[in-house]
Amino acid sequence: MAIKELPREEYLLPGHAACAGCGASIALRLTLKALGRKTIVVVPACCTSII
Repeated sequence: MAIKELPREEYLLPGHAACAGCGASIALRLTLKALGRKTIVVVPACCTSII
């Protein structure tokens, strides 16, 4: 799937606590868009869990 084919709907809430330009938040955002609405994400206790 090309990036231009990803849906415009956002699954990562605006105003999250990630650092600006955080690679984990960008990867999570694009992964959620690619996998769709019914995706469940389980993350360990780390900085990604506050995103």
